[in-house]
Amino acid sequence: MEKHLKTIKRFIDCYENPESVKAMLWELLNGAMESDIADSWDGAKRADMLFFYESASELMHALFQLSPSLFPTDGNPNTHYRI
Repeated sequence: MEKHLKTIKRFIDCYENPESVKAMLWELLNGAMESDIADSWDGAKRADMLFFYESASELMHALFQLSPSLFPTDGNPNTHYRI
């Protein structure tokens, strides 16, 4: 469990907020949709990609919302999360 918490913490520490993650996911999706390989995707595959984007965005938002309870600090913004 500690390994998974460290992975989550490292991710949260790397990105400022869930909106920045969502923006990066959107850039990746746009790149994929504009690639030559996407020309062979049917409507269902494109819908799956959009669903993945929305689901991953919601997951990132949930992680950022849960992070204060997963990694409490002493209230000092200079104190790092404790695991």
